[in-house]
Amino acid sequence: EGRQAEAERRRTTQRLEQEQERRTIEARRRFGALELELLRLKASIDRTKREQHSYKHFFPDLPTGSWLAASGPLGMIVADYELMADLSTFYGHVEELRWRLRFKAQSDTDESLVNSMIDTLVSQMAEAVDVLLEHVREQVARPNVEQIVGAPQQQPRAGGRTVSRRRQFTGAIPHPGAARVLGGPGRVVGQ
Repeated sequence: EGRQAEAERRRTTQRLEQEQERRTIEARRRFGALELELLRLKASIDRTKREQHSYKHFFPDLPTGSWLAASGPLGMIVADYELMADLSTFYGHVEELRWRLRFKAQSDTDESLVNSMIDTLVSQMAEAVDVLLEHVREQVARPNVEQIVGAPQQQPRAGGRTVSRRRQFTGAIPHPGAARVLGGPGRVVGQ
């Protein structure tokens, strides 16, 4: 009976180790896809900084599919909550940029007001995407996944992570009349 208990304990430990390894592989794979998507977003953000003033109808490639597919599963297995929050906030700003570019394209929109607001948002996004790329690359190399209870401890990560970036873009709407000009999703217009 003691041998059976020991054999069962070994099988349980082996299953837990396999699950821990599966989570690590899943995190590495999903962060790899996010890295590619963030590189595309970086290129589009840089292009937007350079060219959006020249066109009323400017719609760069702003992909979000990898984030949409990966955010739920990564949220369940990744131990770096700050990175997940920062990615979520960043992708919210990608949606905001899309909305502002669509708003700018409307025939009754004064481009001069919207261009400066787009510039401010894009400048802050350009800084954020560089920081996020660095942290996502770190996760691809060494994913920080939640430890399964009962599984053998993973090696501790060397060095601490830098403090998470600010999550609010306080300078995103610099114009005093912006609340009237930009209605936007979830905003009150005309106040």
